[in-house]
Amino acid sequence: MSHWISAIIGTLLGVLIFYAIRRDRLLVRHGLGWVVAAAALVVTGIYPKVVDTIAIYLGVGYPPTLAFVVAFAVIIIKILAVDVELSNSEVRITRITQHVAMLEATISDLRGQIEMERAGQDQHKRIEFVESASQD
Repeated sequence: MSHWISAIIGTLLGVLIFYAIRRDRLLVRHGLGWVVAAAALVVTGIYPKVVDTIAIYLGVGYPPTLAFVVAFAVIIIKILAVDVELSNSEVRITRITQHVAMLEATISDLRGQIEMERAGQDQHKRIEFVESASQD
């Protein structure tokens, strides 16, 4: 009976993952690994002898140990993948922040040049006005 609980949990997990992907709460590339994990739960729930058969083939004396070791390895790999993704995101954010700062500095310089040109044109107009007024 307990193996059906595993199948039900796997099914619910799969539905939850598809719902999260559909609602854009989870990226497809991240959800794919979780879908595989949910499918593994369903398969081992429906066919509990699969773990026993694989354990015997690998020479594991106590088959549930194999399931725990595999689950632990999958979790460690998933955590490593999340850390790598987080590191890449932090590097991208830093680079984008630096790029935005350089663009803001360029915009500020261009605004300063425009203001100087406008001030120079205004000064030139004043000089022309003063010269034309003094000739009258």
